[in-house]
Amino acid sequence: MTTKPCPVRLAATLALLGALPLSGCDRSEAPASGRASSATPSASVAPAPARAAERFVGHAPPSGPLLPIQAGKGVGPIFLGATIPTIERHMQLPCELESADQCRYIGRGVDFFLKDGALERVHVQRMDRPAGKDAAGRERHYGIFHGAIPPDLKLGMLPWAIHEHLGEPKRVERLTEKNPNGTVYVEHYEGMELEFDELGPGRVVLGGVWIPARPAR
Repeated sequence: MTTKPCPVRLAATLALLGALPLSGCDRSEAPASGRASSATPSASVAPAPARAAERFVGHAPPSGPLLPIQAGKGVGPIFLGATIPTIERHMQLPCELESADQCRYIGRGVDFFLKDGALERVHVQRMDRPAGKDAAGRERHYGIFHGAIPPDLKLGMLPWAIHEHLGEPKRVERLTEKNPNGTVYVEHYEGMELEFDELGPGRVVLGGVWIPARPAR
């Protein structure tokens, strides 16, 4: 039977989600973009477990509403300028941690930062990034964000898969100081900044997204 190559974006998504092979579709072909190489055959960090029950070891599956990450706007229906009651209504859950200038959802991998009661910035975080300590002093880590940069660019994907759809960034900022997230560089796009974390030698993945941009440093 003649097979045909999968679209790169579909192949990247299937690899990330651990989907079963599709009949009549050959995912062995390298992406057309020169950014891919034999060292990065898929967009995921490592092969996903075969069984759905094993995909979220140590974490609950994604929960809550599906939230597209919208450059310059926010996530899903939660736009910049929103108040905490609006955020909680659309998240369908009270803030896990709340203060005058923050509404955090550690289990859902997203933090909302407010100024004078209005949403100013959103920070989406990959699973297992450090999230501070709980009341008992134990280390906490972010859960799985239920969403993606449209159409389906998810946290944990490799850089070539992100570039395949978004194109090259306006600017790349290299980070020289060590940080808890292992972020090695930040790519600047219109209305958002993408953080890329190094999880190990040669294992750089999309680790976080700021909308519209990180606070001034």
